Amino acid sequence: MKHRLVGLMAPPRGWSAWKIWAALTAAALPLAAAGCSSSNTSPPPTAGAGAATSGGGAAGVGVSGTPGGGTPVGAGATGAGATGATGAGANSGLVTFDGGTIVNPKVDPTISFNWPVDDPNPAGLTCQPGHYSGAFLGLYTSPITVVGVPIPVTGDVQLTLAQSTNGEFFTVTNGFVTGRADILAEYRCGFFGTLNCTTKKLENGYIDCKYCVGAYALDGGLCLGLESHFIGPLTADYNATSQAFENGTWKGKEGADAGVFGGLGIWTATYMP
Repeated sequence: MKHRLVGLMAPPRGWSAWKIWAALTAAALPLAAAGCSSSNTSPPPTAGAGAATSGGGAAGVGVSGTPGGGTPVGAGATGAGATGATGAGANSGLVTFDGGTIVNPKVDPTISFNWPVDDPNPAGLTCQPGHYSGAFLGLYTSPITVVGVPIPVTGDVQLTLAQSTNGEFFTVTNGFVTGRADILAEYRCGFFGTLNCTTKKLENGYIDCKYCVGAYALDGGLCLGLESHFIGPLTADYNATSQAFENGTWKGKEGADAGVFGGLGIWTATYMP
């Protein structure tokens, strides 16, 4: 509904600005009370309703707004709803960071890892074929040296692991040991056995040795002195991570001379690329 101000003529001469303002106000009050304006097309005031954010916040109700586009008299107010507060829920692995949400996955206690450094023989690691080199140490008592007195034995181990067709077993080939028993004797041994790559153990291992109190000829066949012989078992574990034989042991006896004559010791061998 529109109303026009009519009947208002020019103010009588001599009226002050105060009287003019009072007269205009008196004429506009009845119109404002009726909800109308002299030239206002703004809609009546509406109450704004702010939407509640997720999380259980209550919807806000607007109580004030920006003025409408008409004259100040009877101008409608646009409601501005207050934003609802964010509800506080249970922590389900979400972390609020800098206004956003980061997914923080829960820890599964059933997950574990087996690293090769923790398990020297994990099932996934196989044995390494190729050339190995190591040491041979121990004590030996011979009937052709000072009787009953053990003498130290030192030497070098050289062997080659050859893989079988199924990959589970590796045969020791070209295995030999050369060294000396103190300064009295020189010895040479054949080195035999099969590495079980599933159990990581040497199986059916043995040494077959001869030694010469004196020295062998340059071709290694003829003993320039007194010669004897011993044979005995070999054992060892295989470390797939370090690619080495560990905890190796050897024993030897001189055939029919099964009394005090013989020896025992340790050996090692590591893969040499």
